[in-house]
Order: sequence, then structure tokens, then C-alpha cells
Amino acid sequence: MSDIHNPFAGVEIDRVFLSRAELSAPWGIDMPAMPNMLLFHLVVHGEAWVRFPKQKKVHKISQGQLSLLPNGRDHYFFDGQCNKMTPLFDIDRDEITSHYEILKHGGNGKDSLTLCGAVKLNHPLAQLLLKGLPELVVVKKWDESERVWAENTFKFLFEEAKKQAFASTEIIMHLSEVLVFQAIRNWFSQNEGKQPLIKAISDERLTRVINNVQKSPAKKWSTQEMADTAGMSRSAFTDRFIKIFGMGPSEFVRGVKFDLAEKYFRVEKLSIGEVSHRLGYESEAAFARAYKRVKGVSPGKIKGKAEPGR
Repeated sequence: MSDIHNPFAGVEIDRVFLSRAELSAPWGIDMPAMPNMLLFHLVVHGEAWVRFPKQKKVHKISQGQLSLLPNGRDHYFFDGQCNKMTPLFDIDRDEITSHYEILKHGGNGKDSLTLCGAVKLNHPLAQLLLKGLPELVVVKKWDESERVWAENTFKFLFEEAKKQAFASTEIIMHLSEVLVFQAIRNWFSQNEGKQPLIKAISDERLTRVINNVQKSPAKKWSTQEMADTAGMSRSAFTDRFIKIFGMGPSEFVRGVKFDLAEKYFRVEKLSIGEVSHRLGYESEAAFARAYKRVKGVSPGKIKGKAEPGR
């Protein structure tokens, strides 16, 4: 099978932030929404529950289980009994690095230890695929071929989470990345026949367009040019794109450009003018207007958050 049929070909984790949460009952955390981020909770010791606001149903996460919130939805993360949820950012924490912190919360009751994280996948195809996942995925068991590997990885990760030895932070971060990818793959393999999006994404014509847009963000991609790249008529391409992804081709192109803009601000520390030029806008003002129209905030605010010390 060629890479173009692989939904995760070229996908990398662009950002990862981890929190070791040392919890004791009663405890409850109000987790805010984090759009375009994949959130996860790995229960190292004890147990935890997830509930979404305005929903009564609770989802238990037992020791050794991994839960994913593919679209970064807001939720309550708690001990199953606590009714008072403390906003995440109101809880004291020890910042070990800019990507790793230790959080302690709760009373004097039963202990739980979890690793909670937020990651962002840097490929637009991955973002589209994640939107096809349920709001919560709990990996309760692994395929037989994965079971031994997963159990050993968990054990290694658990041991590192319980101590603060040399390079523990780096090991925890990299192992967490691997587990996230493995969990996503596990879910896809078990639900391949149930998800039209997964089947459709193997369409070489559409993946060719998506990959080309990602590689050439400065190009002024018209719907006709994308249709030509796909080898389809304009109307057939547009209809199929909207049916599969739930958005028009032009909206998708804007999303790719603005996701890249955030990365350019944060990683490469580019100015707004440099970013607008790299993304093919005629002027900084044109880029700023388009960005604010879609994102609701000016690019200056996003760049400000990316500056050192912010």
C-alpha cells in the first residue's frame, strides 16, 4: 500500500503538553475546551471518570486505560462522586518545563495518579479524520498483536511517571506521543467498516489535493485548480469534497493556511508580514482581515501568545 492511501502518512505531533496529576478524593476538574487539540487521560493508578457538560452519562476510565478526546471538547474529569468542579487553571501546579507540569488536587481520600495531555497533529488530513471520531474514545483493550507491546509501554510509562529521574520528562513525552498514535490506529482498525470517512479518505484523488495544498500554501488554490489536481470535474470534486469533509474546498484551504500561520508564529517566530507573504496573501492587511474573519481574533493576538515568556 502506498503512503497516499495511508491516512497518517506525513502526520506528526506538532505540540505536546503533559501534566502529571496527583489526585485524592474528593477531586473534580473542569477541563476547558481546546479547539484543534487532541486531549488524553491515561490512568496510571486508581480510576477516574469523564462527563460532558449538560450530559448525565459518565464514562469510567480504569487503571491502565487510555481515553482520547479527539476534538478537545470541554469536559469534567473527576473521581466519580465529586460535584464541585475546580477550573483547571485555578489549580496550583509546578512547572517542570514549558511542556510538562505536576498538578496536585483534592482532599485526603482515595488516591489516583493520571497523565493528562494535549497534542496537536500538524497535517490537515489528520484534523479532518479526527473530526470523524467520537467525542470520547476509551481504549479498554488492545488487539492481541498489540497487547504485550502496550502493556510493557504502560509499565515503563507508569514507572517514569512515579519518579523524577534523569530524562524522565523526555521519556514520558515521547512515550505518550507513541501511545496516542497507537490508540488512534487501534480505534480505526476496529471501526473501519463503520466510518464512511475512513473509507473515503483512501480516495487517491482527494488525498493528492490535500497533500498538495499542505505542501504549497502560498499558491492561490481555486476550486478549479484543486479539481484539476484531483482529475475530476469542478462540480463532481466539490460535491464529493463537501460530502466527505463537511466543508467546501475553499474553507479547507483557509483552514490549512491559518493553522500554518499559528505554527510559523510559534515555531519560526515570523512576523505577521512574513507569514502573510509565505501564505500567498497580497498584503499583511489582507491576511489580517481574512484571519480575523475566520478565527474571530487578530493574528497579532495569536502571535503575542507565541512570543517568548508568554
